[in-house]
Amino acid sequence: MSGTSPRPDADELGLPPVEVPLTRRDRRRRFLRSKKAIVIYVTIAAVIAAGVVVPIAAAPPPPKPRPAPCHGGLVAVRDTTTPENGSSSAASMDCVGLTDGSQVLDPRLAGIERLILRENDRVQATGKRWVAIAYLAPITQGQVSVLTWEGVYEELEGAYIAQWEANHSPTNGDDPLVKLDLVNEGPDQGHWQLAVRQILAAAGDARQVVAVAGLGGSVQETRQAAQLMSDRHLAMFGATITADDLNGASFASLVRVAPTNTDEVKAALAFLPQLPSRVATALLVADTNGKDDYTRTWAAQVQRLFPGPGRHFIGQPETFNRALSAEGDRLVQISQIICQRRPGVVFFAGRSKDLELFVGALGAKCAAPVTVISGDSDLIDESTSGKDSYQDYKRALGPGDVSLYSTALAHPSEWSDCGGPVPQSERPAALAFTRFASNYATQLAPALKLPFDDGSAMLAHDAITTAVATIRLPVNQSNGSGQHPYPYQEVTQNLSGLHVQPVAGVSGMITISNYGHSSGDPVAKPLAIVQHQANGAVTCKHLEIP
Repeated sequence: MSGTSPRPDADELGLPPVEVPLTRRDRRRRFLRSKKAIVIYVTIAAVIAAGVVVPIAAAPPPPKPRPAPCHGGLVAVRDTTTPENGSSSAASMDCVGLTDGSQVLDPRLAGIERLILRENDRVQATGKRWVAIAYLAPITQGQVSVLTWEGVYEELEGAYIAQWEANHSPTNGDDPLVKLDLVNEGPDQGHWQLAVRQILAAAGDARQVVAVAGLGGSVQETRQAAQLMSDRHLAMFGATITADDLNGASFASLVRVAPTNTDEVKAALAFLPQLPSRVATALLVADTNGKDDYTRTWAAQVQRLFPGPGRHFIGQPETFNRALSAEGDRLVQISQIICQRRPGVVFFAGRSKDLELFVGALGAKCAAPVTVISGDSDLIDESTSGKDSYQDYKRALGPGDVSLYSTALAHPSEWSDCGGPVPQSERPAALAFTRFASNYATQLAPALKLPFDDGSAMLAHDAITTAVATIRLPVNQSNGSGQHPYPYQEVTQNLSGLHVQPVAGVSGMITISNYGHSSGDPVAKPLAIVQHQANGAVTCKHLEIP
């Protein structure tokens, strides 16, 4: 018989009865009928009857936003390049743009920025008319920087002393007073566009920027920034830029206080007879980084000017590229070639960090003495590439190893124990240096406790001083007593007067070559040939006036 037998009950199978799960609604109803719920009802009723207010817990407030790392119009950017020795992170945050000193761009700069801000505030409080000069530089530093942290620091020191002198000394007049703004374009000058936009905006608003000084290194980014500011007829006063073609011939409103790379190489060649050995042969070592105008033009002038009667190169130039990896390995290879060929002198066209590695490699490889002459990018200390590299560098400069000379743009001893008596034409500069050294000691040393031992401060001082002299040319003294004395374009107009009205810079007399018809370069500007010692000191050996 076909069919389906009835399904047995759970009892028939000996299993516990099936429990149907309670729904959410069923659980809620059961709770509301429970004794526990009744106790809660009674308690709440008693509290209400007694007039007690029961606070209701509010949702926690949203977290407060973290304060912005930059203020006053500065922009926060992340530096993903390898930081300079001593930095805490490989991806540090930099503040890029223009500040009056109220934003600390680097904790190590807090002291000098505080002094600049104090002087800016004092100028504002006088109620007299004033203008501002923007100092443009890669103020925050990293391993990719063509300048060193120490060099930038000293530039800010020199710029501040020049500002202080402009406001407290009648040397170049006393009207208008001068504020100093700092403009950071980032470690590799990669944020130059943002920095320049803020400068140009400040030239047309209440900040009253009428000129720019500094400008960083002789690199592609400086060239691009100079073009943009020149197009707007904003006067620029280069401090340490030396590339032959980075001047007023290419950028109409640019002058500079430093000698050119051609002048540097000529000074180096004039110094060769003073070396212990007869220099008949040379080898050139050069950085081929296409963005660096300094290394490119310095190397080009060595190749052009060294060969002559009784002098020739040994082989082709040995090259490296600091923008590529394994730079140190390549410099070791070059040092081995030099040890084998033994040239009378090695000309080195590279930056200070490359020079440090190169000298260290030479000291480790060569048994015979080697003489190296570099350009002005020669500021080397423990912060350049780290303690180990610096120790290798100093060991290499020991007796009988590497002799390192460089064509420094300025040196504190150039008017005293370097090169004999001061030429008559340079005596105003020597007097200006005496005042500068005194002001440095009284205005900076008590607050910062730093020695004055490098020419970067001198060049930055002279860039600001030349800007002030241009701003205060007599033609502008009749412009009235308004808060803004004249449009910034008039400063560019005044540049033409610098060839007939020299400025007594502390690094030498500054006479600009007939601006408007030539290059805007200084004429017959002194250069100091210096020697680097094993203890880290740099001594002035010769003063050369092209």
